[in-house]
Amino acid sequence: MAKRRKSRSSLAQHAVIHAVLIALGCVFIIPLVWMLSTSLKVIEETATSEINFIPMEQVKHEYFDADDPIYETEHLGQTVRGKISGEIENGQVEFLITDPPGQLYKKIPMDRSALKEVPKTTGVYEFDRDGLVFPGFIRSEEDGIAQFEIIGSSSEAGTVLEVPKDDLRPVKEVSFQFHNFADAISYGEQTLGYKPFLVYARNTILFCILFVGGVVISNSIVAYSFARLRWPGRDLVFALTLATMMIPFPVIMVPLFTLFVKLDWAGTFRPLWVPAWFGSAFSIFLLRQFYKSIPNELSEAAKIDGCSEWGIYYKVILPLTKPALAVVALFAFMSSWNDFLGPLIYLHSQEHFTLSLGLNFYRSQQGAQWHLLMAASTVVLAPVIILFFFTQRLFIQGIAATGLKG
Repeated sequence: MAKRRKSRSSLAQHAVIHAVLIALGCVFIIPLVWMLSTSLKVIEETATSEINFIPMEQVKHEYFDADDPIYETEHLGQTVRGKISGEIENGQVEFLITDPPGQLYKKIPMDRSALKEVPKTTGVYEFDRDGLVFPGFIRSEEDGIAQFEIIGSSSEAGTVLEVPKDDLRPVKEVSFQFHNFADAISYGEQTLGYKPFLVYARNTILFCILFVGGVVISNSIVAYSFARLRWPGRDLVFALTLATMMIPFPVIMVPLFTLFVKLDWAGTFRPLWVPAWFGSAFSIFLLRQFYKSIPNELSEAAKIDGCSEWGIYYKVILPLTKPALAVVALFAFMSSWNDFLGPLIYLHSQEHFTLSLGLNFYRSQQGAQWHLLMAASTVVLAPVIILFFFTQRLFIQGIAATGLKG
């Protein structure tokens, strides 16, 4: 009976702990879900104060407006829309572009015959009258009073009412704007002649490969020396190496910048990846702890077989340290992939920007187009999440193993 009570108590305790952890996990994942949701919304939904995780879009209605017509034409190989803002001689008019945003409010001379009138697109609202719900759209608005035209198949269709705009409810439907991702990736292609997002991705991948390679190779060699070799002053040098973790980056930022400027490395990727080939205290410590958990008998047996120290490192130790190396590589990849301050300091040309720096530039160019910014951010974040899911077993195994022996 006592064992059953203890078992039930333990089960209840574990259930409570798991419930708390799941609840905390849901809280921490909210920003990620919100980013993904915003990336699939239309721009109007990103500007509302309503909290809605499901992408919605107001139902649209098309109509021709004789008082304020909209025209469509071709300009610079792109379809543009706008209005006639003035008359010019010889049958030409001054055409004011209102869409797309890249050419917004640009005025160009255009032949009237090249303009094609197109319907306006506006949102659909609902209005309650005498217990009935009428769909319609707003033709105009003044001082909070809307000219509301009823649409649909009812006998009231075409009737224009003057109603307070606050009495109108927007009609919405679920809508996933997957094209936001393509729009975000291709942003700037018309003006630059290439897709800057793909250039940023290429630069980031090249930077990550050089950075991760340097971190894994250099730190594994240094950590092997601290863990498996005996030489005078080893422990003192290791303590000094760990002490460098206490130095904040802003302290050495200016001296490093001065050094790289004198080396004529400013404006290149070298200041970002070359230091990775000289080791880092955290990765050295992590690998040293793992190396110390490997029995010395393996190294001694290899020496008896005539293996050199480099051979022991390469043929015996490295194959056994894959979990720890995976942890170091994953940390290095995340650090380089998300690095913003380094590229901001050393990269001057847009053709050399990385994704993190490109996102900041993208935000300054796009302004408040949060749906496209969140779409670009989702694309940038996706490789990190995918990589973690594929390497989480090695990651957890490596973290656990590094603490087995001090």
